[in-house]
Amino acid sequence: MESLNDGGYLIVGNIQGQKDFGWIIKTDEFGCLIPGCQTSSIDQKGIELEISIYPNPTSDLLNFLIKSKELKNDLKYQILDLKGSLIYEGKVKPGITCIIPVIDLSKGSYFLQISQNDNIIATKIFVVN
Repeated sequence: MESLNDGGYLIVGNIQGQKDFGWIIKTDEFGCLIPGCQTSSIDQKGIELEISIYPNPTSDLLNFLIKSKELKNDLKYQILDLKGSLIYEGKVKPGITCIIPVIDLSKGSYFLQISQNDNIIATKIFVVN
């Protein structure tokens, strides 16, 4: 993986097996293949919210911001690995950027889960490189 001048990333690799082949992916500065994927509008359980997560992929700090006209109270966030093991958790308020150090995490994909009153209302995936 290489950083590009436009803030995006160029990721290349190969798969060896019965048929060997290589692949290449170009992302924007948020790690998105499709521009704007770092922001998602979610209508789950009647609640509309928008989550901005950046940079994605990240290597040191994960920033995320929750925007919602409906949610004003403290929310809970959890960071989980792909096995579902809890890595970090804490409280976050809509409209305030939350910054989480991820420098000690192994390279790979993780889930950012947002809940209110123990009900999961949103989940986003991010990558640590």
